[in-house]
Amino acid sequence: VALSWAGSFSGVSRLPADARAIFTIFILLRAAAPWLRLTHEERSKAASAAFAPWMKDHPDTKIRYFDAEAFSGRCSDILQIETDNLAAHCGLMDRLRDSDLFTVPYYELIDIIPSVEDTFRASNLAA
Repeated sequence: VALSWAGSFSGVSRLPADARAIFTIFILLRAAAPWLRLTHEERSKAASAAFAPWMKDHPDTKIRYFDAEAFSGRCSDILQIETDNLAAHCGLMDRLRDSDLFTVPYYELIDIIPSVEDTFRASNLAA
């Protein structure tokens, strides 16, 4: 992962006052035995059933998926959700909670870590 700090200490442009914050939400998951017993095709169908209908209605929300089991004992998978609409994010979490991903359960929810990128810059610029 490459971080870009270009312009972070000089000539930083400010966001317009009416700009909406972009939230990045990390969801840490641990795959359960029922998930691991599924074929890759069955996993794909289960994930599509959980995400596809919601994504169709929320094209501005970005969801990325990361495998972490080779690097962490805490979680096996990480979802990264990027949105400026926290109400839509809450709707996604409700949908996931009611899906097979959590009701079978295929996954255990380990943690939800909400974040906003570079808020320290706005604070420093305002000072």
